[in-house]
Amino acid sequence: MSAYIEFIEGAAKPKTRTWIVRKKDTPLVLGRISWMATWRRYWFEPGEATGFDASCLKAIAEFLEKQTRDHWDRLKGIPT
Repeated sequence: MSAYIEFIEGAAKPKTRTWIVRKKDTPLVLGRISWMATWRRYWFEPGEATGFDASCLKAIAEFLEKQTRDHWDRLKGIPT
């Protein structure tokens, strides 16, 4: 995890979750994470006029990968 950003869970949709990406200890919203149905994975939508260094981008990418993996693992456990 990054020392500078945090992921705040938002309202869940029926099958997927959402998060606000925020600068730690401030109200500054950097972007939003939600499910991209056409790509079948979580993605990050940056806020307007935001900038990120390599460590922040790495933390966001790792979070996206983990949440996408967890989503697919949950679906595998649901009987069809």
